[in-house]
Amino acid sequence: MIKNIGFDIDGVLYPWHKAVDTYLKAFCNIDVGLDLWKNPTKYISPEFADNLCKMEDLCTKFIPDKEMLDVLWGLSEKHNIYYITSRPDDVKTVTEMYFQRYGFPQNHNLTFTKDKPFWIKYYEIDLFVEDRDTFALELKDITNVVLVRQPWNEELWSDFVNIRHIGELPKLLEAYAEWKDMPLLFGETY
Repeated sequence: MIKNIGFDIDGVLYPWHKAVDTYLKAFCNIDVGLDLWKNPTKYISPEFADNLCKMEDLCTKFIPDKEMLDVLWGLSEKHNIYYITSRPDDVKTVTEMYFQRYGFPQNHNLTFTKDKPFWIKYYEIDLFVEDRDTFALELKDITNVVLVRQPWNEELWSDFVNIRHIGELPKLLEAYAEWKDMPLLFGETY
């Protein structure tokens, strides 16, 4: 049975990449869309990418999707919810305030880290929802990983159970009510 569910934030619960795309179009004359994240160093330097991650406005530009919040609240009735993000400490306070302001359930379970595997083991996460290919691959031997489909992780769609939106997660959980006892059907989309 799945007791503890973990979520990445950017690309899963928050459209940070869309906020960056809007910013790059408006202020840097860079218009490559979300394909930027397939190979960011082709368009921006690693230093510039790091600076984008530290921009508070990009982390709070969009209000949360109502369906996503409803799903999180529904899940929180039966599961412990954890938010584990690699956002830098520079945006920790604004992220915490954002989660409180918009009423994310169990928002006290918000962890900022560069070591997601440690915290996933520490919190005994049974299922983690992720969008980044590198993290998904790193976590697959530690917990069940559900991949949120994004242009930058397309090469993994056949290797992970995946969803297009958090709204699809309850249906997936119903299908795998006893996840630990059932084989994963890789490449399935719910």
